[in-house]
Amino acid sequence: RTPPSFKSSMMVGAPGTAKTSTALMYTSQFSQETMLSKRLNLSSATTPHGFQKTIEAELERKTGKTFCPPGGKLMTVFIDDASMPIVNTWGDQVTNELTRQLVEMSGFYFLDKDKRGDFKSIEGLQYIGAMGHPGGGKNDIPNRLKSKFLCFN
Repeated sequence: RTPPSFKSSMMVGAPGTAKTSTALMYTSQFSQETMLSKRLNLSSATTPHGFQKTIEAELERKTGKTFCPPGGKLMTVFIDDASMPIVNTWGDQVTNELTRQLVEMSGFYFLDKDKRGDFKSIEGLQYIGAMGHPGGGKNDIPNRLKSKFLCFN
């Protein structure tokens, strides 16, 4: 069994500990010729459909069912407030499960009716996340998603 190879990191901390500022300062240092950045603010109103459409808006077709950031560049996606999506009746955070699928499988399934069930492969993305400690109105993220991130507390 090979050890995990993290391509993503998650900053966890109390409110006001500069998680967002740190990530934004880091992404502002990127050379725009080689690396793009995208910030996603999750909330209790974020739906899986909205999350997927936001990611897809930043991509272009590479070949067939493979997509990548414009110009063949790399892109860092900053997922802010990852613990905010609503927990449904069964205890799932559906938006975070779609996030896990994107990080783990490098893509997700098409939403278009004529292509539904086909997998959309996405290349050239890496991820930074930020979330508050669970409790006080903030949820914990699913363990399956947590396992995809190198977490800093």
